[in-house]
Amino acid sequence: MRSLTAGLSLKECAVQLKLSYPTVLKYARQPAFLAKLKEYSLTIYGRVDKELQNSKESILTRLEEVSADALEKLASLMDDPTAPPVVQFKAAQDLCDRDPRISRTKRVEGNVDHKFINPALLILASQTAQEVKRFKESEALGDGNTIDVTQPSGD
Repeated sequence: MRSLTAGLSLKECAVQLKLSYPTVLKYARQPAFLAKLKEYSLTIYGRVDKELQNSKESILTRLEEVSADALEKLASLMDDPTAPPVVQFKAAQDLCDRDPRISRTKRVEGNVDHKFINPALLILASQTAQEVKRFKESEALGDGNTIDVTQPSGD
């Protein structure tokens, strides 16, 4: 807070505090810090807010630029006949991972539905299981008793 009121930018504050710039940005984005800064000085708050917005935009812009360069490098590595086959394979694999239709790292999406079983269905299933069990037991004993499966047993 003192460094900001002295007119330093967040980058300069990071150097002075011997912290990394992303760490200072993280602290500066905290709502409590911003509220305290706004309460202390609207001018400084406006300057810091603008710097935070610019840092976010510059990071996204830089990421897009580097991503485009990386894509070109991967494509050239994949087609380079002098590159070892394992490097060509990894380059091809990384290029495939960028395509959401065939990505190996794509999250599995699905619906989780809860199905409720009717208690009457459970009773009928239990009766059927008991009838099958009795039938197999009578078959194993060879006593010739058969069960009429058309009539519920009442168990």
